[in-house]
Amino acid sequence: MYKKLQELCKAKGTTITALCKEVTGNSGNLATWKKGHIRSDYLSKAADILDCSTDYILGRTDIPNLCVTSVNGNNQNNVNGNNNISVSNSTDEIEKEISSIISGMSLREKTELMTLVYKFADEHKK
Repeated sequence: MYKKLQELCKAKGTTITALCKEVTGNSGNLATWKKGHIRSDYLSKAADILDCSTDYILGRTDIPNLCVTSVNGNNQNNVNGNNNISVSNSTDEIEKEISSIISGMSLREKTELMTLVYKFADEHKK
């Protein structure tokens, strides 16, 4: 994990010490990071700053913006925060609505969505 963070920092033109200060408020946590320990909220913030997924930092994927996500069939989240999703008959309107929803997502949310889309596509291949 530490080496991955170093590589990502270098690619962004910064140092891991600067990243640690930005994420945690000081560089004192750097020794803990070197041991492979990082709080989940710090990991998440580092991924946002480095424009990659937490899964990439953790070595769960070799693709920087692809999350390895377990999908729970009982997920209660949806676009509007309720169970009502309206879909227009017009393909153009549907695409605009999807684009509008996606444009408001963070990079991590977008990559998690792509993981779900690929999983759905795999499950529904004919």
